Amino acid sequence: MPIEDAQRWNQRYQAEVKNALVNHRQFLHDNAKYLPKKGVILDVAMGLGKNAGFLLSSGFQVIGVDISFAGVSIAKEHFPEIQALVADLNHWIFPENYFDGIINFYYLQRDLFPKFKYILKSGGILIAETLMKVSIKVKPELTPEHLLDHGELLSLCQDLEILEYREGLVKSRRGLELSIASIIARKG
Repeated sequence: MPIEDAQRWNQRYQAEVKNALVNHRQFLHDNAKYLPKKGVILDVAMGLGKNAGFLLSSGFQVIGVDISFAGVSIAKEHFPEIQALVADLNHWIFPENYFDGIINFYYLQRDLFPKFKYILKSGGILIAETLMKVSIKVKPELTPEHLLDHGELLSLCQDLEILEYREGLVKSRRGLELSIASIIARKG
């Protein structure tokens, strides 16, 4: 499966590169103030690096990880100061108490959430946002196992201090109203 995932994302990123680098996520823009100004931020499944690019331009040090060689190459080309690597997160060895912040947008791998607590430094911040299962009603091609149930993101972050949480609708670039869950949490 990881090889197929990498191939699928490589094709998508190569096709969408011009439009995809334009906008970082609004939830990140509105809440980057929670991230420590000094230190290292991990961008999980960074894709083309648009969120990492926003953080870099705001003065953060960013390490980005993605399974797609094309995504990482494009991110490095557009944001040369990013530290980016191609990795399968199922097999990546996470360094304990290393990151001051983690961002995770529109990628759901449930078994990563306990690892987030392990790799965050004390006081480190997690900012995450992803789609909920109800989004299938307007976008039926979505894969249910990659979508959240109501309240599930809160449950996944139960070992962290919740600073902000919301579930609601956002308008996609294609004009669809999708259901999302967003969280900001801190390691105690």
